[in-house]
Amino acid sequence: MRTIKALLVIGLLCVFCLPSRAEDSPERYRLGAVVSEHNTGRLLKKIPVTVLPYNREVKTDAKGRILLNLPAGDVTLRIDYAPFDPIELSVDLQADSTVRLVLTAPYNARILEDIEVLAAKPVNERNAAVESLDKRWLDQHPGMMGEKDLLKTLSLTSGVTPSREGAADLQVRGGTQGQNLFLLDGCPLYSTTHFFGMASAYNPAAIRRADLYKAAFPARYGGKIASVLDVQSVDADLQRSHGEAEVGLLSAKAALHLPLVKNRLGFFLAGRLSTYSLINALTLFADNGYDVNLNFNDLNANLLWKPTDKDVLKLTWFSNGDRFNIDQPDGRQLLIGRIENSQRNVSASWQRQYDPNHRQTLNIYADQYTFNYGGGVDNRTRTDYTGLNTTTNIRSLSANTRYEVTIHPAVRLTAGGAYSHCWLRPVTTLYTDDPSTTTKQSPDAFADMALFGEAHWQVAKRHQLDAGLRLSNVMNGHTHFMALEPRLSYHGRLSDRYALSASLSKMTQPLHKVQNPGLGIPLELFVPSGGWIKPQQAWIFSVGAGRQQSWSFGAASLKADLWFKQLDNLVEFKDGYDAQRILLYQNDFAQRTSTFLSQGNGRAFGIDVSGSLSLNKLSYTLDYTWMKATNRFDALNHGNSFPAATDIRHALSMTLDYACSPTIRLSANWQYRSGSPVTVPTAYTRLPAYDLATGTPSPDGNTLVWLTTQRNNYRTLPFHKLDLTLTKNVLVFSRYQGAFTLGVYNVYNRSNPYLYFLDTQKAPDGSPKPVLKSLSAFPVMPVVSFRVMFE
Repeated sequence: MRTIKALLVIGLLCVFCLPSRAEDSPERYRLGAVVSEHNTGRLLKKIPVTVLPYNREVKTDAKGRILLNLPAGDVTLRIDYAPFDPIELSVDLQADSTVRLVLTAPYNARILEDIEVLAAKPVNERNAAVESLDKRWLDQHPGMMGEKDLLKTLSLTSGVTPSREGAADLQVRGGTQGQNLFLLDGCPLYSTTHFFGMASAYNPAAIRRADLYKAAFPARYGGKIASVLDVQSVDADLQRSHGEAEVGLLSAKAALHLPLVKNRLGFFLAGRLSTYSLINALTLFADNGYDVNLNFNDLNANLLWKPTDKDVLKLTWFSNGDRFNIDQPDGRQLLIGRIENSQRNVSASWQRQYDPNHRQTLNIYADQYTFNYGGGVDNRTRTDYTGLNTTTNIRSLSANTRYEVTIHPAVRLTAGGAYSHCWLRPVTTLYTDDPSTTTKQSPDAFADMALFGEAHWQVAKRHQLDAGLRLSNVMNGHTHFMALEPRLSYHGRLSDRYALSASLSKMTQPLHKVQNPGLGIPLELFVPSGGWIKPQQAWIFSVGAGRQQSWSFGAASLKADLWFKQLDNLVEFKDGYDAQRILLYQNDFAQRTSTFLSQGNGRAFGIDVSGSLSLNKLSYTLDYTWMKATNRFDALNHGNSFPAATDIRHALSMTLDYACSPTIRLSANWQYRSGSPVTVPTAYTRLPAYDLATGTPSPDGNTLVWLTTQRNNYRTLPFHKLDLTLTKNVLVFSRYQGAFTLGVYNVYNRSNPYLYFLDTQKAPDGSPKPVLKSLSAFPVMPVVSFRVMFE
């Protein structure tokens, strides 16, 4: 391994030190154009623009823009597209320039956006291990109960699965949810789900673009070992006021753009609230006399300021919260349970474009995450109450900067650094009819510093080589962990049809998110590196190929990516422990982590295959993954290897999109996943029950204690379901663009288990017998939503 590291470092240094070779070529400049509508100022997508004298036609993107790289001289842009009046603009291109084309339509003409069937994915443009989505792609995919969701859309792609049905989380190529770096405008998110995963924390109304890196990681990213999801929120529009609103069965959301100073200062606000009554009506506990309250909310806001033509300052605010309360009658007592979490962050980012070849960015942010878990017993015949609550607080302050320079048309260099300081503090409170007792542990603080450099080299016209090096140092008290992380990736287009890609990355993770081994409510603990706990590390290799084909009647694409991971210093609970028991009963967890946790190694490998076909009105997408993931811990499973919890051998997703008419679209999605490993006890014993308030044995009964002899010894049932949605674009009040969605979730009512738990039933001799049960949370359900965009 030392030899490999030395060769990698030498190779990276060679790439960074490559001399730039000047080439004689005519002077070229960038010409950007923005196309908008005169009456409303709305940016127009898919508008064909003819570039003369080259007689070349390009279409505007989702934000109404085109970007050209042309030789100096006279250039003419022409648009002749019904129902707009023809327009023509001439430019003497002698420097990088940007122009605006404003289209006017005849009086009383109303433009209703057509239903868009997505074309075959352009698999040859990027590395096969990278998925990119914009707002347009997200809007095309059906959502549960009408809710569009970024993480659920990404879970349909190859190499990515959710942890359970309906879960808005990601397990990427054998990694866990806690091994993913989730970013929102550069700020990490500690929790990305609402309602145990029913919805993600990313409000679709606030998303501009998302890039998911399953491999080929740029050196600027660090801190997790499985994947990086970089989400950029919508920027405030500096030109015009507009917004959108949407209501569905799960939530209601709205977004608003408000220019304060035209072309200089603007404000964006997006909010989302759960629809409480419908959620409570659908809850599984309603018929059992339980009182259940579930709700969530989130808020995104940003202030965009352009003080000069070269500077952009963006202030962002994000906050979200979840609350789950349940009251269960039990004779004369009322059993109370509560789970709450919230997070918020504020950031300031500055970007300066010194000239076309030099750019610098600076980002500073602060965030806070709080998780409350507990419950109690209320004796309704008296006034006494006994309960236990635990709170986990995480706070951090961070800053990072990046400088980019283009030293040659074929060579671009990037260098930067990052610093983060994080505090974790668990608090446990015991409530009784006597004065409450609160146990506060000292905050566990650690710092993470990193320096990185990247080189992007256009080796030839269609061949790109990216090399990077990241040096990270984690400090927790007197303990230091330093890691050198090389990154290397190649992407080459052999022709217009074929492409190859390959990558090698080393990743390090200092903050561990330890999950339950599979049964019960999904709970997690955050544990920083320090003392005997080392940072997780991963070597990730991938090799991919892609082909795309176009015909007069359509297009098709196919890509495959073969990958391998070597994982070190993974963290798992020891047998007999889980997050729930530790949160409620182990006040000194941070001081005795070696009692509850174990570290080991693992490996995962597999192949991802993605294909798409577009035929005029019809679009078909298929994503398939075969994989195997195993772990080995000295303290678990007698030191023998065992299947990882993410070892889902087969995952298949098929999506069909059909334009029934210019304004009506029918979508269908079918998913299949083989079962995942969970740990199931193989024996049990009886122990006396303990009084929660005094901690002494209770004479009123005993409790069953489960005994486990093998790790992940059972596989859950396979998952599969079919969803159908029908979307119709409409004009609201003969003016505003709108869309009405109606459909069915889980069409054939497949009872897919949401979670597994242990229960008891009476044996023939009358003694309790342990049994494994499952809970199915999502039967066949309607999909209803209505969206309107106003100006």
